[in-house]
Amino acid sequence: MTDLDGVRWEPDTPTGVGVLVLAGSSGRVDGDRARVLAGHGVLAESVRWFGGAGQHDGPWEIPLELFLGRIEALRRECDRVVVVGTSFGAEAALLAGALSDRVAAVAAFAPSDVVWAGVTREGRVTSHWTCDGRPLPFVPFDETWEAAGDPPAYVGLYRASRERFADRVAAATIAVERIPEVMLVAGGDDRVWPAREHAELIRQRRRAHGLLTTVVTDDEAGHRTILPGEPVVTGGMRLSRGGTETADRRLGAAAWPALLRLLRGRRADDVTTAELVGGVEHRELVIAPYDESWPATYLVHRTRILRAVGDAAVAVEHIGSTSVPGLAAKPIVDVLLTVPDITDESSYLAPLLAEGYELRVREPGHRMVRTPQRDVHIHVLEPDDPAAGEYLLLRDRLRSDDRDRELYEATKRRLAEQDWPDMNAYADAKTEVIEAIKSRARRGS
Repeated sequence: MTDLDGVRWEPDTPTGVGVLVLAGSSGRVDGDRARVLAGHGVLAESVRWFGGAGQHDGPWEIPLELFLGRIEALRRECDRVVVVGTSFGAEAALLAGALSDRVAAVAAFAPSDVVWAGVTREGRVTSHWTCDGRPLPFVPFDETWEAAGDPPAYVGLYRASRERFADRVAAATIAVERIPEVMLVAGGDDRVWPAREHAELIRQRRRAHGLLTTVVTDDEAGHRTILPGEPVVTGGMRLSRGGTETADRRLGAAAWPALLRLLRGRRADDVTTAELVGGVEHRELVIAPYDESWPATYLVHRTRILRAVGDAAVAVEHIGSTSVPGLAAKPIVDVLLTVPDITDESSYLAPLLAEGYELRVREPGHRMVRTPQRDVHIHVLEPDDPAAGEYLLLRDRLRSDDRDRELYEATKRRLAEQDWPDMNAYADAKTEVIEAIKSRARRGS
């Protein structure tokens, strides 16, 4: 790195992982993040990408070869290379991951799904980045937009620009499907740009290509996530970034376990067959009137789950019929626990079993544990598994639509009058009605 302004932290105990850390619109060297990551066994570098000797004075037409060269150098020393970027640096990290087959994974903090405009000191509008000497396609800024507030927030500029130049978005979209593993971290109160909306678009694009994406968010966090061990970043442009130090640290703490897993590498292979522990069970099917104690039971077990699995939990949700006020149901409280890696059973399954739950189902992409009394079922999925979203879609529709709630209850009562070999057969019989309800929910009808 003798020809670059940057830092290089070598770990005391190498793990074979190299990380390139890219800061945001300041273009600065992010030495603190590199230092923190090196403390966990990675060879970590961070470089200045504008404002240094021989570099542009701002984030415009930055050659991606700067990053690709550092990635290539890290790969010569390491078995695995991860790029970690923030804001404009996240944009660069995702582009580098899409362009280089040397990149195993990207962690993008406050990400963008598209390439945005850069503006020279003279006011010329161009791309943030070049490759092979040519500016990449980009989304320009809406010059009619005016900032408000002191300090100003620019999240509205990015939304307005995307809407005004909608015809430029497709060409400027980053090919994130080319990156093997992606982790996104976004604050819901980001006032620089709509990072959480960008993250969702990235996740959707990757999902369309059959790829999972880890997404970590916090409603109250802003643009600058603070990882454990990092100081508060000061300086940079004068603008409103949103969030609070407390919320930004909370988001960093939530993202930290997932980031460490990303550094560690690709997960193990999942199981390929379904295991029903204890075999088929024939149980009496009872549809009980709604019970006000069901939400309280959920809260008790939510506390137990979080105590057991800690940072391995991405989210815990009350799902199923007992989560819908006024809906008659089997007196079994269903809980959805999402974890970053379903194959990492030591991080969630072992603690749940130690907490007193019992394994009932182990199948590809899904685990289910339950209480010995069989009155609480905990379904474990990854956040990007479509099944997780389907659970929430159905729950929210039944909570908000009286007609579909009445239809679902009538269907359950009718089916409960029949004799079923096991609960799975009963559940399968409801599929047609459930799919129709979810279809209406997606259409908003």
